[in-house]
Amino acid sequence: MASSAKSAEMPTISKTLNPTPDPHQEYLDPRITIALFEIGSHSPSSWGSLPSLKNSSHQVTEQQTAQKFNNLLKEIKDILKNMAGFEEKITEAKELFEETNIPEDVSAHKENIRGLDKINEMLSTNLPVSLAPEKEDNEKKQEMILETNITEDVSAHKENIRGLDKINEMLSTNLSVSLAPEKEDNEKKQEMIMENQNSENTVQVFARDLVNRLEEKKVLNETQQSQEKAKNRL
Repeated sequence: MASSAKSAEMPTISKTLNPTPDPHQEYLDPRITIALFEIGSHSPSSWGSLPSLKNSSHQVTEQQTAQKFNNLLKEIKDILKNMAGFEEKITEAKELFEETNIPEDVSAHKENIRGLDKINEMLSTNLPVSLAPEKEDNEKKQEMILETNITEDVSAHKENIRGLDKINEMLSTNLSVSLAPEKEDNEKKQEMIMENQNSENTVQVFARDLVNRLEEKKVLNETQQSQEKAKNRL
């Protein structure tokens, strides 16, 4: 009866310290672990110096105490091994979690890039359509300005040619009136006639050069406009 009472009062260490590790539980303090290993490293003979567990009615023998300490140390070692294994499993799970999250982030960024590409396509299609009327108006205005400039230049040059024609007429009339039978007068008249012809030729050449320049300017402006239109279409 006494032995049964003793066994009933002593706690069952193997049941209470059964390892049920949790992957989120904290590890033991390293100082506690070192102290436990130091206790296990002592020889059974040194345990005699430990205070004996005495009670008024019960006493546990040194052999039972040593056995219980050995069991306790074994269970602690098993717990530490299990905790190390769980730490490896946790790191593997973290790596797998990160690997699975990376493709999800990449796919999300791809979707964002696709959305931006669609917006760019819409802008590139809508902007030329909205700017087309303004381009046409600007081209028409440029054509009208060029036409007015050309007509003004042509009219100014025509006025100059008319003035030269009047001068020629005056010279021809004056020369015909001043003709005399003398040879000197005839020679002078011939010289004047030659000068008049030269001036007329000069006027004609000047007028032709002027018309050619205006035509070249008009052709150059038309080519520039066509090039600008081609660039705008591209």
